[in-house]
Order: sequence, then C-alpha cells, then structure tokens
Amino acid sequence: LARAGIFDETIGVGAGTPWGSGESTELLLRALALGLKVMYTPEIHIHHPDKRPTYKKDVRQRDYAYARGTGRVLALHKYSLWEAKDFVIRPAGAALLSLAAARPDKCLYYFSILRGRVEGWMSR
Repeated sequence: LARAGIFDETIGVGAGTPWGSGESTELLLRALALGLKVMYTPEIHIHHPDKRPTYKKDVRQRDYAYARGTGRVLALHKYSLWEAKDFVIRPAGAALLSLAAARPDKCLYYFSILRGRVEGWMSR
C-alpha cells in the first residue's frame, strides 16, 4: 500500500463529489498498474449493508451515484468502451427486460445505473 498510495479522496461515498463509489476498486487497479500483486485473504472481511434494490426513488438516486463512481474509476484507468462494455450492457439489458415485463420502476432503476456508469466513464 505504501507504493500504491492512499485512497483517491475524490471518489467514494464521503468524497462530496458526484462519484459515489469505487475508491477501493480504484486503489486495487492502481496497485495492479504498478505491477504489485493483489492477494485474496479470506481472514479480512469488509462488511457492506445489504442494499438490494427496492426500485424506489431514493434507492435509485443512491445507486445512480454509485454507478457514476464505477464509471469514474473506469475513466481514471482509461478503460476503452470495449473494455467497459459489460458495465453498460448489463444495466441496459436489465432495463429493457424490465420494460418488457411492464415494470417501469425496475426499468427506471436499471436505466439510472446505465446513465450513471456512462456519465462517470465520459468524465475523462
């Protein structure tokens, strides 16, 4: 961690920026870019509260901010559209399936994820 540096304080829930997540992913990508080894250690646990989507407006807004953070991390690490495609295809597909199932609340939720990821990725 001394070589990779500290968390990027411009991203994450407490950053006060539009980028509501991704600080740990960004740190790991930075470490990998430096040629450092990242090891899985099952003894270390990071707990996140269960955040299953309810598709309500407040959850949609929170997860939109998280999605913007994910997109921002992809932009910071110069992921091409091809490399980032899965981050776009999955919520787009889920939005379309939700629309086909006549679930507008779910469609709006996944569309907000799609929009957030694209906005974050376009922030280059």
